[in-house]
Amino acid sequence: MSDIPDRRPAEPPTASGTNGQVYLLELKVVETASDGAAMAQLKTRRYADKYRGAGEPIHLVAVEFSRETRNVTAFEVEAG
Repeated sequence: MSDIPDRRPAEPPTASGTNGQVYLLELKVVETASDGAAMAQLKTRRYADKYRGAGEPIHLVAVEFSRETRNVTAFEVEAG
């Protein structure tokens, strides 16, 4: 048997592939301070709507990164 790791591409994740939970993730780069734009986009574009019929809990996860510092400036999680 070879010591070379298996390089086959992973299967794409499914939205409800984790213990009957749906996680929707929005990542956003902001200029300076966080303003809640990532969570606002998840809600205004209604990304969760297509998963509501499944009856599984939906979690909205919003992460904002500072372009200047290249660090996380905001992290929000809400039930959708």
